[in-house]
Amino acid sequence: SIRNQPAEHPASHQPIAFTASIGCTETQPEDDELTALARADRTEDATNAAIALTETRPEMAEGWIARGDLMRQQDKWAEAISAYDKAIALIDPADADALWFPLYARAIALERSGQFDRAEADLQAALKIRPDNAQMLNYLGYSYVDRGKNLDEALRLIQRAVELSPDDGYILDSLGWVLYRLGRYPEAVAPQERAVLAMSNDPLVNDHLGDIYWMVGRKQEAKTQWMRAL
Repeated sequence: SIRNQPAEHPASHQPIAFTASIGCTETQPEDDELTALARADRTEDATNAAIALTETRPEMAEGWIARGDLMRQQDKWAEAISAYDKAIALIDPADADALWFPLYARAIALERSGQFDRAEADLQAALKIRPDNAQMLNYLGYSYVDRGKNLDEALRLIQRAVELSPDDGYILDSLGWVLYRLGRYPEAVAPQERAVLAMSNDPLVNDHLGDIYWMVGRKQEAKTQWMRAL
């Protein structure tokens, strides 16, 4: 590679939609207002409304989830984690349908704030509830690859994600990159090329393909991909 890898986790390019958290359980009129504000991309107004909702209805988990989502979308990781902590504490542990989403969302905030051990535990707990969620499988798998740990398990997780979502460029990038990190360079070419086709303007995906091309002896093509990544 001719450049430093960015710190951003590829899965963070696909943030969980704010509106996905609304409707975990019965919705309230306040939820509809928050959803409308979020869809209108009025982040400041939506944040203020979420804060007001948690202050007036502190017993409602959905309000804390909404607040956590908005904090996370603004990279306010500590505030997001705190909001998700409150939401999870309010949810019945037996209510798996309501629990998996805030666990996943908190895991993203934890991972981005450097608390991977806690993030890993949340992701594993969420995957026990939703084992066929391609985005969660990919997030945990790539997190392992990014840290150079559990690479065989990372490959298993990412391959399952590809089975579930075969045309997702970010997941294909994860597959190409885990194969690269495992030293299986020829196998890494095809999924990484597919990832670039899906996301030709993404610098990290192009950079990964350059690294893979270099290792299979396609030096000029590697340089071309690296230039595209700049």
